[in-house]
Amino acid sequence: MEIEDLLNSLSTQLQEIDVDEVIEPEMVRPVAIQTKARRILGDMEYKLRETMESLKHDERLPELLYKLGNVHLKEGNYGTAVLHYEQSLGLDSDYVPAWVQLGIAYFMAEEYADAGKCLETALGIDTDNSRAHAYMGLVQLELDERNEAKASFSKAIKLDKRNVRAFLGVGRFYKKIGNLQRALQWMHRAQSAGNSSVTVFLETAKVYLLQEDYSKAKDMLEKALKIDADHPYTLAALGDIFFAKREFDQALLYYDKAVNVKFDDPVLWMKKGDTHRQMRSLQQAANAYEKAIHADPESVDGWIRSGKITLVLEEPHVALEYFNTALALAPDHPEVAHQRGLVYYSMGKFDEALFDFDMAFANEPDNPDHLYYRAMILEKLGRIPEAKRTWQVAGPLYSDLNDEMKAAECGARAKRL
Repeated sequence: MEIEDLLNSLSTQLQEIDVDEVIEPEMVRPVAIQTKARRILGDMEYKLRETMESLKHDERLPELLYKLGNVHLKEGNYGTAVLHYEQSLGLDSDYVPAWVQLGIAYFMAEEYADAGKCLETALGIDTDNSRAHAYMGLVQLELDERNEAKASFSKAIKLDKRNVRAFLGVGRFYKKIGNLQRALQWMHRAQSAGNSSVTVFLETAKVYLLQEDYSKAKDMLEKALKIDADHPYTLAALGDIFFAKREFDQALLYYDKAVNVKFDDPVLWMKKGDTHRQMRSLQQAANAYEKAIHADPESVDGWIRSGKITLVLEEPHVALEYFNTALALAPDHPEVAHQRGLVYYSMGKFDEALFDFDMAFANEPDNPDHLYYRAMILEKLGRIPEAKRTWQVAGPLYSDLNDEMKAAECGARAKRL
């Protein structure tokens, strides 16, 4: 295919699949089966990569690469989207839409420092870009730069009184500092500022969930579903309501719908697994946790849950492998060390268990449960003076947590020794 024909065909194919000019987080969906038009676009994209060097001076290329980035971002292919945005900017470093969308891609991938740098560059070129200011505020919130975040949202609103995401951002700011009533006021202002997105209603519902006002939360989520009936996180939030009310069958119904749409999100699979576990459907819980790991092999929580459920299923050696993997991913994670310690304890490997409980306490010194098992093991190893001192330290820590029963037990065990 000639270069001119390739560019024209690529432009036509992008129009046919109706690629969006901008991609917002709530639009992202993984694609299980591609349409014929999308497969054709993929073939053209491959040919474009082969001829990129000869095309780099064509003025149409930055926009085409930007649009290809949007296609991949909407499908949740963050790495490929970032690559296309960077290629676009390599050809035109002043292309503001690509800088903004690259920042948003990093934001969605939870690479907040990189997101901030991209948005800062965009604002250096276009200081009046309200969308960039709003997302900069969201990035700053994630980085716990609260005052800077609030200032960014204010700039965005000053530039565009209908910037719904900026109004919502202020609401999230107040939520972060614990002022839920003020958060709700700003989130309701976001709903009336312009065309409300799913995210506005979903974030409002999350605040109501924190207040345990399930009726109002459900009302917000139903409004969100009128905009997007298949939005996975709205469906999951409805599941959360029923889970909180211990109506597990209904919760599972919504979690199933959510994972059918967003099958690459480990958190949704873990919600499904937790619900099965509450229902004592242990093998189904194990299957869901396994899906969480497949969705994200670096999900420490997924490995922990798989290990815990495998222990319940009385497969300690398998559980040990799960916890080993989790600890390799997060060497300082106290819960992983504690759980692996429990496995070693159950297997009678007391030295290994003691090492894990010591490591857990070193990383979480306000949790007396680590000391509780440490003392138990020291007794079994005949190290009585150490066991006694450990019981004496654990008791006051339990008192600090208002667990007087455990505190009394520790005191009694110390006196017995």
